[in-house]
Amino acid sequence: MAPLFKRKRRQRGEEEITAGPGENRVVSLNVAETKSSDFEVRKRLIFDFLLVTFTPAPGAIVDKVVLKDTIFWQKGHGMDECNCVRTYAKKGNIMFVELIVNKGNAPTFEYFYRDYFKWTSTDAEKFALSFSKQVDLFYVRATPKLNINGKMNPTFFYINKSMEAPVWVITPKPGIWVDRVVDGIVDIWEKNYKSEICTNAVVLHRKKKPVYVYLLVNELELASQEVFFKKDGITWPRVTKEEFVEAAKALGCNPETFMNELTLDLSNAGKNFTVEVLDVDTASTQVITPLTGYKVRKVVDGEQVIWKDERSFATNASKLTYTNRGTYEHKHTLLNLYVRQGEKTSVLHFAKLSGVWSRVDSAKYARMYSQTDDPINTHKHLGVDASGGRKMYMSHFRNKDGLNIHTFHAPVENSKGSMVLVHGAFGHFCSDYISYSRKFCLDYEHYSPLAELEDFANANYDTMDSLKMVTRALEERKDCFEHRRLDGLDMFDTGSRFEYKRSFVEALNNMGYSVYGLDLPSHGHSEGVTTTRFYTNSFLDYVEDLLQFINIVKRGKFSDTTQTYEDFTWKDKSYRPKAPSECTRRSGESSIEHMGSLGSMSSRSQAPEEAQGDASATHGSGEHTQTSPKASEDKMETRPNSPAHVTKGNLAEYVAAASMTEPEWVDEKLYLVGYSMGSNICIRTINEYYRRTKSSKKLIDGLVCLSGMYQLAAISNPVVQRLAAIFISILSFFAPKSPNPIEKLFDFTMTFDSLCRLRDPMYATKKSCNKTLLMIAKATFDLTKNLSYFPDDLPMLMLNSVKDELVNIEGARKMNKLIKNSKLVELKGTVHGLPLSPYVTVVTPVLKDWLSGSL
Repeated sequence: MAPLFKRKRRQRGEEEITAGPGENRVVSLNVAETKSSDFEVRKRLIFDFLLVTFTPAPGAIVDKVVLKDTIFWQKGHGMDECNCVRTYAKKGNIMFVELIVNKGNAPTFEYFYRDYFKWTSTDAEKFALSFSKQVDLFYVRATPKLNINGKMNPTFFYINKSMEAPVWVITPKPGIWVDRVVDGIVDIWEKNYKSEICTNAVVLHRKKKPVYVYLLVNELELASQEVFFKKDGITWPRVTKEEFVEAAKALGCNPETFMNELTLDLSNAGKNFTVEVLDVDTASTQVITPLTGYKVRKVVDGEQVIWKDERSFATNASKLTYTNRGTYEHKHTLLNLYVRQGEKTSVLHFAKLSGVWSRVDSAKYARMYSQTDDPINTHKHLGVDASGGRKMYMSHFRNKDGLNIHTFHAPVENSKGSMVLVHGAFGHFCSDYISYSRKFCLDYEHYSPLAELEDFANANYDTMDSLKMVTRALEERKDCFEHRRLDGLDMFDTGSRFEYKRSFVEALNNMGYSVYGLDLPSHGHSEGVTTTRFYTNSFLDYVEDLLQFINIVKRGKFSDTTQTYEDFTWKDKSYRPKAPSECTRRSGESSIEHMGSLGSMSSRSQAPEEAQGDASATHGSGEHTQTSPKASEDKMETRPNSPAHVTKGNLAEYVAAASMTEPEWVDEKLYLVGYSMGSNICIRTINEYYRRTKSSKKLIDGLVCLSGMYQLAAISNPVVQRLAAIFISILSFFAPKSPNPIEKLFDFTMTFDSLCRLRDPMYATKKSCNKTLLMIAKATFDLTKNLSYFPDDLPMLMLNSVKDELVNIEGARKMNKLIKNSKLVELKGTVHGLPLSPYVTVVTPVLKDWLSGSL
């Protein structure tokens, strides 16, 4: 491990030797400087870190890596080469540094972390430990006090007050840190350390009045400890465990006769379970969770036993019932049973066919879940690997602010056309259109994450194992420790958090449509104007980036990572080009040169990052010629290797050389799909294109809006809108980046998918800031004023749940009246997340009918 030492200051008159761009040159890297012509610099937000990746530009040889007076690494007389440097900064302060150094063609990793005011060199194990503590802090969404004698917020706590014995069990939900427990205004317990939290409370009460309390306290660096308290007058002094047990016996809670085992009847759950019902049209989901402290040993449906086990217990049952769209009779019912045994939670699959429940394997469950046997899946066997997956390639472009906008492409052979997907608020492309992997998430956390009671005086609660997650990510160079460059790689080779199966992208591919997508600025992998997630200067910035991406797709330039706003052929007339930057030019050259060395590993491979240099390119860039504004007005011409003509034989050739000459355009059907906020962006983008170009040439062949954000349910009343606009404007003016006080925290424990979002390092799980809320509100208030140039002949499909609690159905009905060639399909139910995996089978039949013209 390289030692740290002070950097020698340059003497007066000392000069650095520089070389021309085509020559080898010796350079130093100051990790505090993120703009340099000698390095390709990539930024993105991960957890609450600003991750900056430095990769030497062609010809640049790094001699040392420094930060102020600290030298992390210095080149010796050997052949050692520093190939990559990553820094992780929080609130402007770099906290972690990672170096990849080639020593005799063997990559080594060197780690450093800031220990108060000094930098410490460490190994991977200690680096992971220190890093995981920051991850735990990132997951904290609220720090409420627990008032055992007051009203408790069900968004913050699992609450069990249904036991026959005089006992309450209260468990804070994931992301909720309780650092103080009170009885009214009297303190019972308060943290001693910054990272000390209460993870469970057992309250003994006499006639609903608390008299004893048993707390489970966890400190990140120490094992859990048990503390017991007794009410004495108005104070709560500590007592021993033995005294607590004797008091429990006196109240009728004998640990020897303690019973907390339940049987779950799916036909009638009862008072000891919470039931979340999520219905939309032909799909109905029931999420059944036992109250905290209970163990489910048996699951039945009326008289029929589905599962029974004395060695393990179920912590959640998710039942999904599909209804036949034609007869509206039950087609089949699926059940996911989450079972805990020891430190592991596994998922069991069941299916109910012809009234009988049976255990099914994951493959059959996936087929029934996604209904892949439906005739609409004309391409389900084309281009899939042995596991039924396909590749989804990644690239990027630079927007008008010079930000790196991350993009995706999932091609399919002999496609009927392509669809560009635009994600919604808080999330990113993968969170909205790709499925979360159950296996990945269950490796690090139980579901449902409830407290486990052996008796009233012995409890256990396992928190998210972030250390295990970080350690494994470091070992595999995946997930939160990304590859040096993502361009040209298959997204599924860079981590295991997401999976192709059961996703909206898979459904579209199976229907015969290639998919494009992007992460909007400050979302997902894309850079933002600040280090605040889900924050931008203007809502129109989203529109501009989407329009630029559509332009890139239609010019066949997805793989061209040199694409900047200067290449955009529909630029706003008010745009003034910036002086060309040597840094941008060299950064682009670096991206292109290394595309071949990056390549794409074999599907779902486990190749480590250091093996990238020997991988062959599969989605690299071909020729990179700019398209002039004049060329954009030329008539679209059919192109032999456009996606519409891709076959199994030339698919690899197409994705490896997706470039076009100036006068050519990709001649294929192109549709735009927006989800929630993305729908609002799509409508504005179409209007802006025709306003800007005054062209009769169509931009797209159709628009699909899923749960479109036309009117927010919370502020749909005109009077409330005006008052809200004034209030939010004031907050935005004085504190634009502060969390807004209006928004309620979302309960991420309702479903397994929502818990996965809570643990996603790129998902915005906390409240939006004041400026973002104002931006979103205004985007709904004035949307109808941005339809002046919307073409009358453009087909538009809108799908909305009638009782969606986030966006109002009245907004969709109003838009349907204003847009001439639109079709609104109102779905019964409350679900907002229509493109999420449980509801794909609701959306795709409607989409198929609309595309065929039969709707």
